Amino acid sequence: MNCRNALSRGYYAVHHAIRAVLLYDLKQDCYGHSEAIEGFGGRLQAKPQLKAKLATIPGIDQKLGELIHNRHLADYYVYGTKNPKEAPLDFDGVASGALAWISVLLIKLEEYLNDRRGKLY
Repeated sequence: MNCRNALSRGYYAVHHAIRAVLLYDLKQDCYGHSEAIEGFGGRLQAKPQLKAKLATIPGIDQKLGELIHNRHLADYYVYGTKNPKEAPLDFDGVASGALAWISVLLIKLEEYLNDRRGKLY
């Protein structure tokens, strides 16, 4: 259960961080989860400084998709799957790698926002 909670909380940390980037840069908020991820993907392509800041983190769009999917499984599906023909997610196996990725992403997003507040770009 702890790994399920960790995945969910880690996802929400990322969700609010990408909303903070959109709010700071665009002065608008995306309420929904998929809207925030989509808006962040667009911002990543439109803002070279953000793209450069996150260049060391490959496959952000794919990882965000996996993260929200795993969060849904953790929060809403007791058996770790929404399809009976699909193997359940190994939360213990997935959590450590996901949380390490989340930590790196959050550090980079914090750096980006601090740079923006300091008017470096």
